[in-house]
Amino acid sequence: MKHLLIQRSIRPLAAAFLAAVSLSSVSVYADSPQYRRGPACTDGGVTATCTGRVSGLGNGDVLVRVSFPNATATTLCHAPGGGNTAPGQNPAAAVTVTGSKEYSNPKNGSLTFSVTTDVPSTPSASEAGCPNSNWTVSIEDVTFGSGTLRIYQLDANGTPVLVIGPTNVSA
Repeated sequence: MKHLLIQRSIRPLAAAFLAAVSLSSVSVYADSPQYRRGPACTDGGVTATCTGRVSGLGNGDVLVRVSFPNATATTLCHAPGGGNTAPGQNPAAAVTVTGSKEYSNPKNGSLTFSVTTDVPSTPSASEAGCPNSNWTVSIEDVTFGSGTLRIYQLDANGTPVLVIGPTNVSA
């Protein structure tokens, strides 16, 4: 009988605890996030910038990530000692270009974002098609092509939770 009374008193407490936990997590995450404008990406030469406006977000911090996994970099090979460039020696090198930006607590669940990719890593002389490893390489331009944009909200532990995307973008 005593065991049955303890079970009956614990069940309502457990149910109340689970309800409180689920309600507190709902306010952090997005309700029904959607784009109000964009996203749109522009080619800036060796970087791309993606902008847009979203609404319907929750109260947590927001992380916006963009990735162009199949970009190509036009490279130049420079002769040792800062000499001439070698014309016709510079095939496009495959590069992955990414960028991300974190925003604190969107106002009233809305956020206007602008994320610029990082400059891609310079390929080696061999990857750029230079005559030998004594030559130096520079990136002249990047062709971004298609990529993806993802919007995350951070949970209480700071872990990103996907709320919009992946969304196809191009620059």
